[in-house]
Amino acid sequence: MLKRGATLLKYASTYYGTEEFTHVIEIFQLGRQLFMRYTVIDVYISFYSKDGMMSTYVEQSEVVADKTRRVVGRVAYISAGLWIVRLLAFFVPALRDASPSGAPLLSEVFCVLGIATHMTLLPVVDALPGPRWGKAAGYSWIAIDMATEIMQLNGVPHATYIALKYGGHISAAVWFATASWRQKGAMRVVGLLLAAVLGGYSFVAPFDPTHFIGLLPSLVLIPTWIILAGRKIARERRAKADVAVE
Repeated sequence: MLKRGATLLKYASTYYGTEEFTHVIEIFQLGRQLFMRYTVIDVYISFYSKDGMMSTYVEQSEVVADKTRRVVGRVAYISAGLWIVRLLAFFVPALRDASPSGAPLLSEVFCVLGIATHMTLLPVVDALPGPRWGKAAGYSWIAIDMATEIMQLNGVPHATYIALKYGGHISAAVWFATASWRQKGAMRVVGLLLAAVLGGYSFVAPFDPTHFIGLLPSLVLIPTWIILAGRKIARERRAKADVAVE
């Protein structure tokens, strides 16, 4: 998308003078400054007047990429810790079954914890390599699961929000599988196994009266995989730093 935008600026400059295009350039550069805060891509634009031509180029900013991956690696570890607390909370009926009418404070805490575990995964989805449709599945799962947390907080019947949650687990399975397929070793094995557990259980959940037993493996698999993902992101950052030193 950025390359297309740069190309449009280049062609537009052939029809309009540089002075007439100043305001568009300023807006594009402002967008570049804002964009840098949330991505590893740094957009550099150089304009010079020579025979009425404008030169535009886009390049990777290694400095921004390194800082971003370092932060994402730390966020992954934080996410893993939140998931451990969140999943262990399912063993406490007072928290797991808290309702806004019976225990408003506990239900609020459980909801906030659930939202936090998912939101901290957003940068992890972005940082890990994978197809765009796989990443889209990861974002969809996070959005659906956060919606079910709010539904539970607002007193929506259990059968309604839990069915939606299991539907979201299909998207989760797609993301875990696509993000793990290109990896090697433990991350690939754990990720594919996790995808099979989450996706498969969605189809057998109606036959599990506890609505929980079948997901017990995910108590270990989810935080383990996230820790492995954080380690991979950190290792990539160190590898790039070693190459730079050499």
